[in-house]
Amino acid sequence: LYPYSKFYLRSIKKAVGRYWNNYFSTIGLVGMNEMCRNFLGVSIVHPEAREFALKVLKFMREKIADFQAETGNLYNLEATPAEGASYRLARKDVERYPGIKTAGTVTSPYYTNSVHVPVNYTNDIFEVLEHQDELQIQFTGGTVVHLFLGESVKDWRIVRELVRKIVNNYRLPYFSLTPTFSVCPVHGYIPGEHWICPYPHSEEDLKKFGIVKEMDEDELAKLPEGSYILIDEHEEEEKEEAPFGGLILQLDGL
Repeated sequence: LYPYSKFYLRSIKKAVGRYWNNYFSTIGLVGMNEMCRNFLGVSIVHPEAREFALKVLKFMREKIADFQAETGNLYNLEATPAEGASYRLARKDVERYPGIKTAGTVTSPYYTNSVHVPVNYTNDIFEVLEHQDELQIQFTGGTVVHLFLGESVKDWRIVRELVRKIVNNYRLPYFSLTPTFSVCPVHGYIPGEHWICPYPHSEEDLKKFGIVKEMDEDELAKLPEGSYILIDEHEEEEKEEAPFGGLILQLDGL
């Protein structure tokens, strides 16, 4: 990228003698939620943890201002995406500090990005907005709150009114709206969140795409008709896990 940068920034170099004079160095954070869980014993959604996160962000802003005054360089505080770092840093911490609290699983740990609430914490987007609003305005660089609607959007006017309400009542600089949908290997796109496809499946489809799972009669009664078949224990040992679809189930005691 440097040869391209040299070409596109040549006018800045000519004017001030440096290529990067108008560009910021970014400082961010990752895993505030897990930090609160480890040191405060509560997640970032707790009022005490949220207040602490706010203090950390304000402290970082003050230090960044000091760095700028000392060096003459530009710095900003950003909610860095950290897609790869969130996993890599958590994995290294688990190796060094067994028992540390992370998101994810023991084999695939990760840190929650920035100061966001835990994944799947709530389906109430306004609860997320209330929690995140004051935190988000502390960032001086890029930041975004992703709002998952939990259902498909059938009328664009609803989205328009929702955006208007958010903009008029909150100060956070950026947000995104994500309609939720599911994908079945047999039926394709399905509006809304479905862990089990609500449509009937043939026995052939279930054997091809289903997953093996033990379930009691009460749980079974809640499943859509045609979304499962019963199998014997010896069949379960031969069945491998497959993508989302109907379930091939074995009932406890049967």
